[in-house]
Amino acid sequence: MKEKLTIINKEQFGSLTDSLKWCQYLRDRYDITFLCFDSGRSRLYLDGIKVIYISSRGPKFFRAIRFFFICCINILKNRSKVLVVYFNNCHLFKLLFPKIKMQMDIRTLAVLGDKESRSEYNEGIKYSSKYFDIVSVISERIRDVLGLNGNNTYILPLGADIISDVPKDYSEIKLLYVGTLNGRRISDTIAGLYDFISNNKDVVVTYDIVGDGFELNNLKKLVKKLGLMNVVTFHGHIPYDELSPFYAKCNVGVSYVPMTDYYDNQPPTKVYEYALSGLFQIATSTSANRGLISNSNGVLIKDNSDDFSFALSKVYAMRNTIDEIVIRSSLSHSTWTRIVHEDLISILEKLK
Repeated sequence: MKEKLTIINKEQFGSLTDSLKWCQYLRDRYDITFLCFDSGRSRLYLDGIKVIYISSRGPKFFRAIRFFFICCINILKNRSKVLVVYFNNCHLFKLLFPKIKMQMDIRTLAVLGDKESRSEYNEGIKYSSKYFDIVSVISERIRDVLGLNGNNTYILPLGADIISDVPKDYSEIKLLYVGTLNGRRISDTIAGLYDFISNNKDVVVTYDIVGDGFELNNLKKLVKKLGLMNVVTFHGHIPYDELSPFYAKCNVGVSYVPMTDYYDNQPPTKVYEYALSGLFQIATSTSANRGLISNSNGVLIKDNSDDFSFALSKVYAMRNTIDEIVIRSSLSHSTWTRIVHEDLISILEKLK
């Protein structure tokens, strides 16, 4: 009989790749119950995983009480190890059930524009971490920023699957951005693309943008204003298991986050996905990206449209020397199957 495992994540199942992949690669070893909010998107189910969707309707206070109550019922019912993806006050589970072994996982620091709000969020992480038996964090850099250097803290890195194994041709530039459109200044990439095309009218370029957010309408207006309707295509939110055609079609991944202190240490999941699927990358030169991107798998830039335009020129000049095999192998150690089987399982086994 498989050992039971309860995973609690406020984000809807499937909306975050990490916890989805944990379930996919742990289900042969653990009997998993996954608790999350129903945020209104299409529900995803995975064979062998019991997913409990909790309504997010009503005022914030009552949503929180409902979520906490249903999670507590399942913790009592399952009497299993518990893995909680951090959210505010999640340490209350451990206070209520001190004898049940629990792991708190930290996927991100605060990425809020207001410095005081960021500090408050990060202090909440540090405070909650004191109560759990084990704490996992995505990188040594973020662990050090939070000051979590105890013997119960382990690295559980980001990873990716090979979303597409279709061979690549880099003779044309086929850009792909996958991710949120909020707070990422994707308008810079569109403006940079316009400048590049204006100076290279014979170069074939396409730009597929997958994601949604409140900035989508403004980005569409910008594309129309610049006359790029036949170049830039917005696809909205696409479920993870439907992304393969985009990774198959495109050959240059855009990993563009503003170069701020709150993004600087946060490695983007898409960097791993792009590389493992053979996409050369244009990435902003954050500390996290500098540890992943080299001349062989991408170009690092500053966060402005001029640099993005320059990067496109550089990619086009390099098009005959880009090596797909080198790109795919550059982050080959970061597959989800390796991370789950070598890192996550060994961490969970310490919950005894």
